[in-house]
Amino acid sequence: MTPWLRFWWPDRLAGRLALTIVVALFATQTISVAVLFFVRPPPPQLFSAAWLTEVTSDLAAAVWEVPPPERAALLAARSEAAWFSLAWQRERPETPGAGRHPSQERLRTRIERALKTPVDAVLVGGGPRGPGPAMLGPMPRLSGRGPESPPAPPPDDLNLPVLAPFTIAVRGDDGTWLVLSALVPGESIWRLVPFVAWLMSAGLVVTILSLWAASRLLAPLKGLARATERMGLDRSADPVAEQGPREIRVIVRAFNRMQDRLRRFVDDRTEMLASISHDLRTPLTRLRLRLELSSDSELRRAALADVEAMQAMVAETLSFAVHDAHKETSRPTDVAVLVAGVCDDLIDAGHDVRYRGPPHLTLLCQPIGMRRAIANLIDNAVKFGGQARVVLAPHGEEVAISVLDRGPGIPEAELDRVFRPFYRLAPTGEEAVAGTGLGLAVARNILRAHGGDVTLRRRRVRGLVATAHLPGGSST
Repeated sequence: MTPWLRFWWPDRLAGRLALTIVVALFATQTISVAVLFFVRPPPPQLFSAAWLTEVTSDLAAAVWEVPPPERAALLAARSEAAWFSLAWQRERPETPGAGRHPSQERLRTRIERALKTPVDAVLVGGGPRGPGPAMLGPMPRLSGRGPESPPAPPPDDLNLPVLAPFTIAVRGDDGTWLVLSALVPGESIWRLVPFVAWLMSAGLVVTILSLWAASRLLAPLKGLARATERMGLDRSADPVAEQGPREIRVIVRAFNRMQDRLRRFVDDRTEMLASISHDLRTPLTRLRLRLELSSDSELRRAALADVEAMQAMVAETLSFAVHDAHKETSRPTDVAVLVAGVCDDLIDAGHDVRYRGPPHLTLLCQPIGMRRAIANLIDNAVKFGGQARVVLAPHGEEVAISVLDRGPGIPEAELDRVFRPFYRLAPTGEEAVAGTGLGLAVARNILRAHGGDVTLRRRRVRGLVATAHLPGGSST
């Protein structure tokens, strides 16, 4: 923004809104004044008989006070300000339908009395495009309750409305005629075009100005909304630029501070978890060596099983922490090939796994993390259900990767708890399978970092369905 514009542009939101309203009103009024000066309004279709009488008298007096050569120029000048066309001619004009309506005679009588001319010196008839009644009857009185209205005045004194088209002709002492012709509706409609164009331009200017001002005011909020959505997917995202009114800048500044504190909090906790997991590997290794030297075979076997479980948990935790601390870069990845590759690896290991889906489907993701999340879901199905059926299918703007098994399933109340880190179901019967309790937690963490999620659902007969939901995708 230039320094000059910054000087006039208010810093507060209320000031900018007020300035926008004032500028819009100023633009509207400016265009209205321009219309008044440069575009002649359309002529009316309804006139007052008293006003017509006064105008005719003034014009007649002005015309016959000047010499004949100057009369045409005088009427041309007066026509610019009149609501009808004016002419001066030597021949008697044609007035179709003259005298056919009583109201025409009343108007003619009024004009004769005002001009004090003979009876045949005033003509009132239809317009230049044909005969028709030029006068309307007296306006009807609306009856209703209450005191009676006073008696109506005589018809000659009524201020009757005159409906265009009509022609009024007045003969002067020299035998020439002054002719007043109102425009017919067909002619006046075309004169509305520039007037309507000006009004539409005024509305267009105000609309464009309002949209521009609104977009300028809302642009920082849109950037803040995008940054809020991005913060859950990428903790290393750049801070939001502080721009816009003062109130919005305060909100953006608070958001940037919150984002920085959350990033440092998560990084500190992740690094601490990685350090603890790393440090636990050394004493567990020493403990394993000492147990192997133990003479009590029964004790050695049980203790070594516990140590192996602890080492697996530490290794899983360390792998999760390291991956989270050093997040890989997202790039377009063929998820269909990735999922099919995981299935092929398990098939090669002798497991019952089948894949169904498109041959190619591209997503923007972290391939190593995504492979680990999908592998955890399929491993769980193979480990607890004995088999896995993997289905990849795009659904609109979402991609679903479903993993089905035929295992004992999970109780309805436990479907959400199993996503907690290190949470394991009671090892009873066929469920007594070794595990760390981190597989589902890691899968959900990775998928949510990609803007998706994972859900569990019991199958109708037997087994479980784990579905990974991911945004976007283009298949071939």
